[in-house]
Amino acid sequence: MRASLTAVRDLAVASSSSSSWKVTGGRPLFELSDTPEPGWYFVRTDLEGATTLKPEPGAPAVASPIALRFLPERGSVPLARRPVPEVAGRRGRVVHVPEGTRRIHLEVSPWLDSVTVSHVELRKLPSMVAASMMSADVAASGFAGSTDRDVLIDDLRSAQAKGGVRDALQQVAVAYEHLQHRRAGDSVDYASWRVRNAVIFDDDADRLRARVTAHFGDTTPLISIVMPVYEPNDRWLQAAIESVRAQVYENWQLCIVDDASPGATARRVLEQAAASDDRIVVHFRRANGHIAAATNDGLGLAAGRFVGFMDHDDELAPFALAVVALASDEADILYTDEDKVDSTGRHFDPHCKPSWNPELLLGQNYMSHLTVMRRSLIDQIGDLREGFDGSQDHDLLLRATAATTADRIVHVPYIAYHWRAIAGSTAQAADEKSYTEDASKAALRDRLGDGWKVGDAAAPTAYRCTPPLLDFPLVSIIIPTRDSVDLLRQCTESLARTTYPAFEIIVVDNDSTDPQTLEWLEAFDNGHDHRVVRHPGVFNFSAVNNAAARTANGELLCLLNNDTEVIEPEWLSEMVRWIQQPDVGIVGAKLLYPNDTIQHAGVVLGLGGLAGHGHHQLGRDEYGYFSRLTMTHEVGAVTGACLLTRRDTWSELGGLDEELAVAFNDIDYCLRVRHVAEQRILWTPHALLYHHESVSRGAEDDPVKVARFNAEVDTVIERWGEQLAEDPAYSPNLSLDADSFTLARAPRLVPPWQDLDG
Repeated sequence: MRASLTAVRDLAVASSSSSSWKVTGGRPLFELSDTPEPGWYFVRTDLEGATTLKPEPGAPAVASPIALRFLPERGSVPLARRPVPEVAGRRGRVVHVPEGTRRIHLEVSPWLDSVTVSHVELRKLPSMVAASMMSADVAASGFAGSTDRDVLIDDLRSAQAKGGVRDALQQVAVAYEHLQHRRAGDSVDYASWRVRNAVIFDDDADRLRARVTAHFGDTTPLISIVMPVYEPNDRWLQAAIESVRAQVYENWQLCIVDDASPGATARRVLEQAAASDDRIVVHFRRANGHIAAATNDGLGLAAGRFVGFMDHDDELAPFALAVVALASDEADILYTDEDKVDSTGRHFDPHCKPSWNPELLLGQNYMSHLTVMRRSLIDQIGDLREGFDGSQDHDLLLRATAATTADRIVHVPYIAYHWRAIAGSTAQAADEKSYTEDASKAALRDRLGDGWKVGDAAAPTAYRCTPPLLDFPLVSIIIPTRDSVDLLRQCTESLARTTYPAFEIIVVDNDSTDPQTLEWLEAFDNGHDHRVVRHPGVFNFSAVNNAAARTANGELLCLLNNDTEVIEPEWLSEMVRWIQQPDVGIVGAKLLYPNDTIQHAGVVLGLGGLAGHGHHQLGRDEYGYFSRLTMTHEVGAVTGACLLTRRDTWSELGGLDEELAVAFNDIDYCLRVRHVAEQRILWTPHALLYHHESVSRGAEDDPVKVARFNAEVDTVIERWGEQLAEDPAYSPNLSLDADSFTLARAPRLVPPWQDLDG
């Protein structure tokens, strides 16, 4: 198929030749004249282009010079984005056209002056031919250690014979895709990513203004930005002020309060700023009162329906207030993503945050910058409190979030705030301002009240908040097994180290035949707090656990694999504490491989296509993404290898779905707990066990097992497809490829400054 090209935007004919185009804006796009049916293709194009200067420090001259975008109906996020690199003077590659594709766009880098391109060719490929071509390319490149094409092809054919070609083809496609991104220079280093996803051009600004006008008409809400100032660097102060003046959203007020800075520099800069723009209001305090007092004076100047807070040496992205305003209709609190910027202008360390996560806010002020609040909420809870200087913003957020509802706390997932990383700032080093820790702990104790313990987490400026055990409900620990007596003995003996006083152990035997196992089971069963339940037949994890749950006496149920081993004696007490908190329906544990790397630290929905373990195989003591591994927090799901749930919730939902015999039954249960029972799912690092994963169960390597696995995958995707792409604990800016908590090559959202139809 030979498809002609039509310019969609930001391209103008450069000469009489219809194949020469001038790049005129920041989002140049062509659309293919025809859309092929789903499947594998070899695509080739003859595009050539000339580059411009680098756009900013650290950014490449050309980030992903050309890529294909596969789009569904108009107004939707692209299904996929695939770079088309140049190899040996030609641009071509194998691509998969996804189901649901209605249009294909050819995306051109905005850093090209001009392009010459006449057509795109797409040649249909059988799946095994596509696999062979991808394998040959991966092997020839030596990428990921692959140097033998024949070995890769043999693996594919072996998988095909066993009925598992889909999985094998997917593995080759993943390696091939990484190779194409590397060739294209389409890296996920932050400088490149930021150019594509967090920098706006003039035409983007025009689109964003139009979006704001369409949303609000002539009645945009006034947003007041409060900026306390003390002994600023005049360069950074001017940059901060100019970043507000450069906002696409024009209905703002900047309220600056100088907290009696010594010297004349700050006064000169601030007086000039106020004279240059009547939206800037400046107040000079007579005496230094510290940051809370200065901020409160700024609140006294603020006239906006919403109020945001900004430090005197930081910067707002030009789109910051616009994206906040567009999300503000039903919001009391809004917070954006952020990065850091150094003295050279280099941006780094992007923080792509989760949706509202109450326990994470107890562990750290993850919301931080940019935070904007409805003024009426601030009036309700009171201004910033003196005595909490250093963590006055954390204290304000703790009080504000307690005074509203979860649906009115809105995460705006764009990197809208640039935190200045200079000596002496908390952006430069977490331990630069140790006084903030004492203030945060005081705020946490005040917020949580009696019974809670507040201490340090393993990471700097992270806290461990421990709720009290309200009582000691009986926990029924359910352990499925088949033979494997050594694992079972190790598991149950380690449970004897548990300090929690009220639990029973139910071992569910699924047709054990080993004499030693049978002898051990007979000795273990005392008919009281150690019981054995027989469940014969083909292994079905869901049915086995459901059968045991029907015999359980506990108010709480703990699903536990027989290949686990308790490390931390307080593990069960920790899990019970958290499940006793309001609206918590599941608590998961931190599981380690025997080599002390992480097997489970929460499940990320959508990772790897359906669900996968976040922070997988990091070291036991590593902090994880912005220290998350050191703090209890909400997650998308947890593994059934160690899962604590409420008995009444289990009964309401009917336990595990027995249609899902082996795979993803725990994910399905977690999703039903969240979306049907409307309860939350927590993970705690302080319930610590080893997991000798699946030692007792055979590999999924025969056609029957592979077919069953694929059927279970299809069932979960059909049931939860939309929710699998929307993990509230995982940013749409982060990757769903094999590596969790890394930047996504193509974020799963379309910014309002980009045309949804483009």
